[in-house]
Amino acid sequence: MKTVSLIVVPTDFSAGSEAAAQQAAWLAGRLGARLHVVHAFVGLTHSAAGVAPGLMDDLRAAEEAMRGQARRDLEAFAERFAREAGGVPVTTALVEAGVSAADAIVRAATEAKADLIVMGTHGRTGLRRALLGSVAERVVRTADIPVLVVK
Repeated sequence: MKTVSLIVVPTDFSAGSEAAAQQAAWLAGRLGARLHVVHAFVGLTHSAAGVAPGLMDDLRAAEEAMRGQARRDLEAFAERFAREAGGVPVTTALVEAGVSAADAIVRAATEAKADLIVMGTHGRTGLRRALLGSVAERVVRTADIPVLVVK
């Protein structure tokens, strides 16, 4: 059985992410593992082809402000769970998602050489899930490492 030394915890700052982070912190404490908290940033300009140049400048400025806020939120999220994890080492990464948060999460876990991904789900079902998709489901299908999904 492979030991777990690094756990990736994706967050979108939702209640589902918080529940997953709590489980990941508990696991990391028991296993002597480190936590790597990741936020997949989906910007405004990745699909803005054909936008007027003046508007594109405004979009870039808004995107940069959003990116800065996401970094601050990520650091605050990670600090809170580092305290709760009782000394478990925590690192963070803001990863550019393009159009797919799931692909960015899997890429971040691969690059970090993680042993496990612990992530939350919004618990959507039926038509909402079909229309909105499921980041957690796609991560489960595409990751090369185990994924623990916390509802």
